[in-house]
Amino acid sequence: MFQYVFSISLARAVEAKNVEVYTSRLSWHSTARDFELSPFWCSEIADVKLTLISSSSNLINLRIPKVLYRLGLTNHEFTRVAPTVWISDGYFQKTVNYQAVFLDHVLEIIAELRNLSFYVGSARRELVSVEKRRVVHIRCTDFYFSEQEAITAVKARLLSEDDDCIIVTDDDVLVLKCLETLSGKHRLLRTKGWSAFEMFQLFRNAKSISTNGSTLAFWGALLGAEKFQSTNSSHQELFKFMNQREESVGH
Repeated sequence: MFQYVFSISLARAVEAKNVEVYTSRLSWHSTARDFELSPFWCSEIADVKLTLISSSSNLINLRIPKVLYRLGLTNHEFTRVAPTVWISDGYFQKTVNYQAVFLDHVLEIIAELRNLSFYVGSARRELVSVEKRRVVHIRCTDFYFSEQEAITAVKARLLSEDDDCIIVTDDDVLVLKCLETLSGKHRLLRTKGWSAFEMFQLFRNAKSISTNGSTLAFWGALLGAEKFQSTNSSHQELFKFMNQREESVGH
């Protein structure tokens, strides 16, 4: 989503008519995943033609923006390679990237995304239970080196939550174990088997979200929730930067 929003913002800023998104490198991540952005991929969001490409071209494989950025030759992970061709290649999870394009374009895209219904075929009753509630998201599986480290971190996180809240996590068993030993009042909402967009809807329905760095929680909060807290300082800063409502556009 960070790459998606940045690419559309850049395209609008440079008046590009086409955006091509290469998805082949998703399989390179330590946590295998498929491309699941299709509900966002519609003509209502952008005034450019969007194309998904599953294989990378030789030019893309050179990773020119990434190389220039790591060599210190540029401050951004995007570059112009021809008069009408730009390549972006990065995580785009810091405000400095979006400050390189017109803020109006970024805010317009966020406003358009907020107005989409995002119906993806799920009618889980549990989604209703989080409406206007505080949700604490605890990501475990690829955030900690050992189970004991995860347990220590999760317990500390749970103890820091004074208000009643709903807990969601990618490791129900571990978090349940921690909840039992702490005898806390918080309730775990089991989400094993949920799709990415069901989780996104959960975050979007919540009143406020606290997370230890989940990008999905970030986007759910930005497009729906009232408040967002994250242990990732870049996400926190970017949320504040992007969470300017549509009435700010053009001012």
